[in-house]
Amino acid sequence: MQKYELKFLWTVFRDFLKRVPVRHPVVEDGFRYCEDLIAHGKRADVWLKARDVWAKSPEWVPSELLGDGHRPVRWAELAELERRALGHVKPSAVRRRLEAMGQLLDIDEVGVSILEVLVLKQFSSTASSLFDLIERVSARPTMAFSIASGHSPAVIERRLAPSGVLRQLGLLDHSRFAKMDPFPDLSPSTAALLSQPWKSAADARHILLGNPLGASLDWADFDHLGDGRHFVCDLLAGTLRQGQRGVNVLLHGPPGTGKTEFVRTLAEQLGTELYALGEEDECGGEPAPYERIGSIQMAQRLL
Repeated sequence: MQKYELKFLWTVFRDFLKRVPVRHPVVEDGFRYCEDLIAHGKRADVWLKARDVWAKSPEWVPSELLGDGHRPVRWAELAELERRALGHVKPSAVRRRLEAMGQLLDIDEVGVSILEVLVLKQFSSTASSLFDLIERVSARPTMAFSIASGHSPAVIERRLAPSGVLRQLGLLDHSRFAKMDPFPDLSPSTAALLSQPWKSAADARHILLGNPLGASLDWADFDHLGDGRHFVCDLLAGTLRQGQRGVNVLLHGPPGTGKTEFVRTLAEQLGTELYALGEEDECGGEPAPYERIGSIQMAQRLL
């Protein structure tokens, strides 16, 4: 286990012991199911005996386990001592990647922390076990996330709201919210940014948006559209020159009548790049409306 992840999880375990009633049975389960974390502690011998002595001493660590001369400490304080013993640690590669995502997509520190919790939940069995315990004692979904992230439930609720940037950009799996899951999955676009190497905004744009579409037909191939094509071309050319926003063109007609081919050729005529957004979901099927919207919002941030 990396030192950064270890310190992160000791922090969460400390907050878990602080915020859960000391006699709650799940605390005893915490000593059992978090053995991977406990085994890395400076006082692993004490932690491994915790579940045997917890019933008699649920609040204070028995003095005989600490040794002569050690001041009395609560279990949460002992977790804090473990956290401090790790000293200063450098952010992990995943944390650095998440911070870069935050800068690229204008996501604040709370949003980055939320994504970090979800990454650990998805890819670390030790973190997943700990977060599952927290979920069992949380009266509402955001309380579990609050303990895991260190932010208040109200702050978490705002970031996970439909109007929040994480959902607006499609960074979280929308389907999990219908089940009130405290820890939703990461979306495919988030997983792509975390799993593939990138060093610049251009690299990230390529991962999420792909290559610009090219034209396979000439402008003259659409002479049959008459003055309509010239009107659209002039309208968008002026929009691009003036940097205007909110100027949109809707093309309608049955599938196979050449709408996409016309747009490809139009972009080439204008000398601008064209990207296709929300064409299919991660399985190659028809995307849901929220996936299309997330794709558009993401592209607007990136472009």
